[in-house]
Amino acid sequence: MIPEACAAIFRFAFEDLGLHRIQISIVPRNSASLRVVEKLRLREEGLALRYIEINGVWEDHRLFAITFEEWKEKRGFYMDNYLLGPV
Repeated sequence: MIPEACAAIFRFAFEDLGLHRIQISIVPRNSASLRVVEKLRLREEGLALRYIEINGVWEDHRLFAITFEEWKEKRGFYMDNYLLGPV
Protein backbone atom coordinates (compact mmCIF):
# COMPACT_ATOMS: atom_id res chain seq x y z
CA MET A 1 0.00 0.00 0.00
CA ILE A 2 2.78 2.49 0.84
CA PRO A 3 4.72 1.92 -2.42
CA GLU A 4 1.51 2.62 -4.33
CA ALA A 5 0.95 5.85 -2.39
CA CYS A 6 4.56 6.93 -3.01
CA ALA A 7 4.27 6.22 -6.74
CA ALA A 8 1.09 8.33 -6.88
CA ILE A 9 2.86 11.15 -5.00
CA PHE A 10 5.82 10.95 -7.40
CA ARG A 11 3.49 11.20 -10.40
CA PHE A 12 1.61 14.17 -8.94
CA ALA A 13 4.77 15.96 -7.79
CA PHE A 14 6.64 15.60 -11.08
CA GLU A 15 3.83 15.72 -13.63
CA ASP A 16 1.31 18.07 -12.03
CA LEU A 17 3.36 20.27 -9.71
CA GLY A 18 6.49 20.35 -11.86
CA LEU A 19 8.86 19.54 -8.99
CA HIS A 20 12.40 18.51 -9.84
CA ARG A 21 13.37 16.40 -6.81
CA ILE A 22 11.89 14.43 -3.92
CA GLN A 23 14.01 13.35 -0.96
CA ILE A 24 13.18 10.72 1.65
CA SER A 25 15.06 10.48 4.97
CA ILE A 26 14.85 7.30 7.05
CA VAL A 27 16.23 6.36 10.47
CA PRO A 28 18.57 3.42 9.71
CA ARG A 29 16.79 1.03 12.10
CA ASN A 30 13.43 1.53 10.35
CA SER A 31 13.52 -1.64 8.28
CA ALA A 32 9.94 -1.33 6.99
CA SER A 33 10.61 2.10 5.45
CA LEU A 34 13.93 0.91 4.04
CA ARG A 35 12.08 -1.95 2.33
CA VAL A 36 9.71 0.58 0.71
CA VAL A 37 12.52 2.63 -0.83
CA GLU A 38 14.14 -0.61 -1.98
CA LYS A 39 10.90 -1.69 -3.70
CA LEU A 40 10.65 1.76 -5.31
CA ARG A 41 14.26 1.53 -6.52
CA LEU A 42 15.18 4.91 -5.14
CA ARG A 43 18.76 6.11 -5.28
CA GLU A 44 20.57 6.23 -1.95
CA GLU A 45 22.59 9.41 -1.45
CA GLY A 46 24.27 8.69 1.85
CA LEU A 47 24.05 9.00 5.60
CA ALA A 48 23.26 12.28 7.33
CA LEU A 49 24.73 12.15 10.82
CA ARG A 50 22.62 13.61 13.64
CA TYR A 51 20.10 14.80 11.03
CA ILE A 52 16.96 15.38 13.11
CA GLU A 53 16.30 15.54 16.83
CA ILE A 54 13.61 13.02 17.82
CA ASN A 55 12.48 12.81 21.45
CA GLY A 56 15.62 14.60 22.59
CA VAL A 57 18.03 12.40 20.63
CA TRP A 58 19.83 13.45 17.46
CA GLU A 59 19.13 10.64 14.97
CA ASP A 60 21.16 9.70 11.88
CA HIS A 61 19.18 9.26 8.67
CA ARG A 62 19.79 7.47 5.41
CA LEU A 63 18.94 9.77 2.49
CA PHE A 64 17.20 8.62 -0.69
CA ALA A 65 16.04 10.69 -3.65
CA ILE A 66 14.43 10.68 -7.05
CA THR A 67 14.66 13.48 -9.62
CA PHE A 68 12.37 14.31 -12.50
CA GLU A 69 14.88 12.77 -14.92
CA GLU A 70 14.86 9.52 -12.94
CA TRP A 71 11.06 9.61 -12.82
CA LYS A 72 10.93 9.81 -16.63
CA GLU A 73 13.23 6.78 -16.90
CA LYS A 74 11.29 4.72 -14.32
CA ARG A 75 7.75 5.95 -15.01
CA GLY A 76 6.78 2.73 -16.80
CA PHE A 77 8.01 0.64 -13.88
CA TYR A 78 5.92 2.67 -11.42
CA MET A 79 2.84 2.65 -13.62
CA ASP A 80 3.06 -1.10 -14.29
CA ASN A 81 3.80 -2.13 -10.70
CA TYR A 82 2.14 0.41 -8.46
CA LEU A 83 -0.44 2.51 -10.28
CA LEU A 84 -3.56 1.06 -11.85
CA GLY A 85 -4.22 3.08 -14.98
CA PRO A 86 -4.29 6.88 -15.21
CA VAL A 87 -4.22 8.70 -11.90
